[in-house]
Amino acid sequence: GKIAMYVAANNHITRPTRYPYHRPAQGRYGDRAFEGSVENVSATGAAIALGEAGVAVDNGMFVDMHVEGLGHLSGRVARTYDGGFAVQFDADGADLDAVAEALSRLDRQA
Repeated sequence: GKIAMYVAANNHITRPTRYPYHRPAQGRYGDRAFEGSVENVSATGAAIALGEAGVAVDNGMFVDMHVEGLGHLSGRVARTYDGGFAVQFDADGADLDAVAEALSRLDRQA
């Protein structure tokens, strides 16, 4: 337990709080459409699980998507992992106000 808590506390300092947020996401990257689900979201990005093995997503790829409860979001792939990717929101194309609003609601539920 102690080690995990230390790691979590450490992450908290270096990056925005991530909230579990399991909602459907649909969108496009490159020339592919995808359907997945958000795993977690922060004020600056989100992790999207695609549940497909070997998804062809590359770092820096432009992503345009709609997430239930968050609205239209776009950004770049910040990193990929097995079965999904993390998006860094694009401040111009993403509705960051909607994200902030949703996060504040999640905060109140916690």
